[in-house]
Amino acid sequence: MRDETLVRMLEDACRKLEHVHFPAETPHLAPIYNGLLAAARANHPDHVFLNVLAPLAPDARTGPEELNVLFGQLRILLEALTEEGSRDSGMPPQPSSPPPPSPHTPPEASPEAALAASP
Repeated sequence: MRDETLVRMLEDACRKLEHVHFPAETPHLAPIYNGLLAAARANHPDHVFLNVLAPLAPDARTGPEELNVLFGQLRILLEALTEEGSRDSGMPPQPSSPPPPSPHTPPEASPEAALAASP
């Protein structure tokens, strides 16, 4: 899974956890955090910080505030790794998918038309 996708999932989790307050039960979120952490480790197996983050126990009684911190830390780390990777390559960060064409873009100005017109 790409880092950009992981970041989007983490952002979504953090936004939703902002509205959940103690003493809410959130045991269903531990496997989600563990899955995102495992995917991030698979993308960056040698990263020191990722390797010291511990997965949550399946029966962890972690409150929404603590989960929000954990999801937030992972999101910030992945954003930094994405920025560092694009800086190392000399290329700006790439969006996960191309933006949809504007309804105001004439057909001859579309990327497809430009490719078709090239020799």
